[in-house]
Amino acid sequence: QNIELLRQVYSLLINAHYRTRPSDLRQLMDNPHQQLLLAEIAGRVVGVVQLNREGGFSKELCEQVFMGRRRPQGHLFAQMITAQAGVRKFACFSGLRVQRIAVDADYRRSGIGRELINSAQQLVQEQQLDYLATSFAIDPGVASFWQTLGFSLLHISSGTGKSSGRQTVAMIRAQSVDVERITSELQYRLKSYLPLWLSGYCRFMYWSDVLAIIGLANIEYEFSLQDEDEIDAFGNGFRGFELSQAVLQKLLINRSSEPGKLADELVRPAIEKIALNRDWKDLPADNGHQGRKELLSRLRLTVQILNKQRQKSNEKNT
Repeated sequence: QNIELLRQVYSLLINAHYRTRPSDLRQLMDNPHQQLLLAEIAGRVVGVVQLNREGGFSKELCEQVFMGRRRPQGHLFAQMITAQAGVRKFACFSGLRVQRIAVDADYRRSGIGRELINSAQQLVQEQQLDYLATSFAIDPGVASFWQTLGFSLLHISSGTGKSSGRQTVAMIRAQSVDVERITSELQYRLKSYLPLWLSGYCRFMYWSDVLAIIGLANIEYEFSLQDEDEIDAFGNGFRGFELSQAVLQKLLINRSSEPGKLADELVRPAIEKIALNRDWKDLPADNGHQGRKELLSRLRLTVQILNKQRQKSNEKNT
């Protein structure tokens, strides 16, 4: 009923998201499960968050989704956590998913995005829902935004998006006690399985996206005395890579090792070889030539640095 307001909202979405299509306009007009929050300055729309209400399925429908027999449209996050992450009854819970968030270029980095998400969380509370969630093609900048807003990483999809070519990640801010419990369980699962996922179905991810996921996962591993000895033997000695890879993966993913602080020329080969287990011949080369021996030396140096950072962090904590 307000054509000017519609024009401002849709224009903002187009400017913020290059993949905006006419079908998005139709959804903006027709989706009965949609809620919009706007930020305005002097009557001008400078921010919008587009929310979709999801879940609330019956137990029977939840079971059908879990078993892969049903895929009700418009419930992307609820289905991802139920069918892919394997939480059998998650789609029985109700929540809001952030479909789109856009802030005018002149007003970015001024806190408007944060205020929009906080207002969305208030809606979750007022409507007595269980969670606020988001899912997006992994991108280091976008990932950092959601992490600073207190969202927790739950799941990494096995497939890549058609337009982005990147894995989709699912993040959540739990509201109910039951969803808080599920969040803790999925984060424990992530801690256990992430090394396997990275060397398996995530093996062809961009190294910078893997670095972003390591930051989002925020995992703190415990290291036994044998782990410490293996790390020392690889970093400061000549222990073989294949014998050491499992513990090196833990070191690389470990939060207090701080891989994000390393220079690209160190962290990239470490991620591509240690985390993703790519062939030596496929690792990045300097000036077009770099053999396995040189790469191995660089990995040993990287492991030395990461281990010192971890030990220093542990000393501070104790």
